[in-house]
Amino acid sequence: MHHEPALTWAFNARPIMTIGDKRIVRSAAPEFRTPELSDPPADVCWIDLRSEHERVDAAWLGEGWTRVHIDLVPGAAAVKPGTHAYDITEIDFGAMYIQMVARAQAGFARVVTAVAEAEGDVLVACAGGRDRTGLVSAMLHDLAGWSREDILEDYRRTNDQGAGLSDAMVEAGIISAEMLDRMPFDVDVEDLARALDVIDQHGGTRRYLEQGGASAATLDHLSLSLTTR
Repeated sequence: MHHEPALTWAFNARPIMTIGDKRIVRSAAPEFRTPELSDPPADVCWIDLRSEHERVDAAWLGEGWTRVHIDLVPGAAAVKPGTHAYDITEIDFGAMYIQMVARAQAGFARVVTAVAEAEGDVLVACAGGRDRTGLVSAMLHDLAGWSREDILEDYRRTNDQGAGLSDAMVEAGIISAEMLDRMPFDVDVEDLARALDVIDQHGGTRRYLEQGGASAATLDHLSLSLTTR
């Protein structure tokens, strides 16, 4: 499958797919701004998956943007009291993703429903655009009939398209420089594969989202309408 080029207006940004004329994009939080990024497009609905304490600038929105805030995994970010900086020495990302699947079934259903109901272009973004955003993207791709190989390859592209993001997150105080020294930020496709295996145990993505509260009509709309651009 041909994967679309990365976008230049946010870190780790690339198209997921489209519903008719509505474009769905994933990225890191677009409020991480640096001079090398281009201006963001206008009139985007940002489905913001972060907890309140992760926000760098709660007021930031691009021109004509709206925000739908869905705290997908409350408390997912371990932070030092009174600061934004992550206080983490080691993460098993695969285990973390499995926990997200277990804890946030209703949240994932709310996200895909918000994607389906948004009237214009949609951005799905958490902080780094790799974990919560990666799982949402994988579910949308699975609904659209992508192969497991293509879903995992899209996730792996985070390693190619996140250059500069970690430095921007350090500058914003979201992560510490010491954390970058301790733990690489590259993604491993096996971590996502483990979570998708657990979703398969629920009967697949559609059944998992139905159990979380997504309507059959919403999932029919997504399954029939999602196409690559």
